Order: sequence, then C-alpha cells, then structure tokens
Amino acid sequence: MEPLPREPRAPAAAAVEAPAPTLAPAAVAAGAALVGYGIVTNVAFVVLGVVLLGGGLAAWIAALRHEHEPVLERGPSGAGGPPDEALEHGSRSDEPSAPQKGGAAHG
Repeated sequence: MEPLPREPRAPAAAAVEAPAPTLAPAAVAAGAALVGYGIVTNVAFVVLGVVLLGGGLAAWIAALRHEHEPVLERGPSGAGGPPDEALEHGSRSDEPSAPQKGGAAHG
C-alpha cells in the first residue's frame, strides 16, 4: 500500500489568537445564579450575587481592555525609546526640541 499524501499545514502566522484564560465568566454566571436564587429565598443571596456579578464583570472587562493595549516597540538600540519608524522621520527622543515660533512669549 502507498502512504497517504500529507496535507499542507497552515503557516504559524495564521494561528487564531485566543483570549487569556480567566475565571471572570464563571464569577458572572455564579453571581447571576445567586441573584436568581436570592429572589426566591433570601435577600442576602441577592446582595452576595450582585457583588459577585459586579466583581466578575469588572474583572472580565479589565481583562479584555488589558488584552487590547498597544505594545510599545523598541528603538534600534533595543533599550526603549521611539520605534524605528519615528527615527526614519527625523524625530529622536534624545534631541532637544526646537523652540516654537508664534507662542505667547513671542507676542
């Protein structure tokens, strides 16, 4: 028998980005369940559920916002500073900026 031909693999760049694992969705679900249980039984469960739901929702939103923060690129030296594109346009962070004309001091 002949071996089956291999299928081409997708390049690594085409990988799907997945969000970081977090317990926030479980906290939101547990909080909602406690609110529902508390409506039927006792107000204390409602209060606990609202606190858990609010905390879980805040943590979930914070995790999502943190995921989409821009990443600062390093300059050519690798020691921080402006990205390489900023250096191509003539702006450097270690050079003093020229005084601006037409300001309040120049009347």
